Amino acid sequence: EPEGGMSGSAVQPTEGRADEATELRQDDEKDPEDPANWGMTLRQLVDFHSMVRDDMADYCREHQVILPRDRQSPTKHKCRHQPCKCENLHVKDHDKVQLVYGQPAEGDKKPEAMTGNMHVVNALYMKPWTLEKG
Repeated sequence: EPEGGMSGSAVQPTEGRADEATELRQDDEKDPEDPANWGMTLRQLVDFHSMVRDDMADYCREHQVILPRDRQSPTKHKCRHQPCKCENLHVKDHDKVQLVYGQPAEGDKKPEAMTGNMHVVNALYMKPWTLEKG
């Protein structure tokens, strides 16, 4: 019995696994419609972060968030300036987010500081870019 008390039969041979992985990768490449293939590589994620990091920080500084009172209501972004100072960002316009200028509507929650998170990334970048692509 090998050191550590494990029998040799407990170790699975790796032979054939490389072929399976190659086959799976080839299958994945053939089906771009499969949601399992909609992820990002680490390199793509790093590049994306580098591209939007400063834009998103500027956007968050220039906006506040109004959280919804219930799940059916949308989250709103309150622009601190009119016109918005964020026109030169990768976010070309605000047509994909619900914006508030001035005072929030009656019944809205109080505006809070906006922080860059997955909701902001999705609203400003992912959703508009994927809608553009169809």
